[in-house]
Amino acid sequence: MNTGTKTIQRLHLSDIDRYHLDRQANRAVAQELQPDDYHNRVVLKPWGYEFLLFENSSVAVWFLSIRPDHATSMHCHPHKKTALLLLSGKAFSSTFQKRQFLLPGEALMIEKGVFHATRAYSNQGIDLIEVETPPNKLDLCRLEDQYGRLTCGYEGYAQMVTQELSAFHYHRFAEDDHDSHLFTTDGKYAIRMATFASADDFSSQFKIDPGALYCLCTGSLRAGSGMPVCGVGDIESGIRLAQCHGLQSDGPVVLMIFNIFG
Repeated sequence: MNTGTKTIQRLHLSDIDRYHLDRQANRAVAQELQPDDYHNRVVLKPWGYEFLLFENSSVAVWFLSIRPDHATSMHCHPHKKTALLLLSGKAFSSTFQKRQFLLPGEALMIEKGVFHATRAYSNQGIDLIEVETPPNKLDLCRLEDQYGRLTCGYEGYAQMVTQELSAFHYHRFAEDDHDSHLFTTDGKYAIRMATFASADDFSSQFKIDPGALYCLCTGSLRAGSGMPVCGVGDIESGIRLAQCHGLQSDGPVVLMIFNIFG
């Protein structure tokens, strides 16, 4: 079982990111018509597929399945921060600052405007979590794309499936889902939600699992000293949360919790 020792890296906006983003600012993009929401839909991609796992007004959590030796475009999100968490397989991540392999349980916190691409390096492909803060699928700027989508916006109705979603392991969480409502694939990982209605509920009921990873979907977490620990859309390890003396919230909290067994 993953022990929670995997790295969570923060990738910051660089001058070369700003340069390329400025050059793309006036490029015409063909944007397809979008549905009112992405619930009960699987979006087909040339590299695999993705679907919306959870959404509220602050964050959207997407599940991505990328086929072997396929990759997302080199792209950025000018107006939202992104978190990527590898659930299974081996991935290769590219930014202008760093190129590196990722293993299950490793995560990237990516600032607005940072160009990034993710390739499935393992024979079985990869499963990946993407957290976007705030939700906005149209906030997309592609710089390179091996599938010819450079001047295309986010996929539209023609690339969305609404039938036989179980073939894609489709799952959707709501804010009131509890620990008993699990999403898992082939025993490689388990994902669940935990909701706390108030700061008092969080203080009395939250039990940290040092081997888990946590994504904060609602609220904010701070140490007893008042130092911020985790903001909305951030991914943090159970080990680090356990090291924060007097961990507390300022109000209601919604967490997505990941246990990775690979």
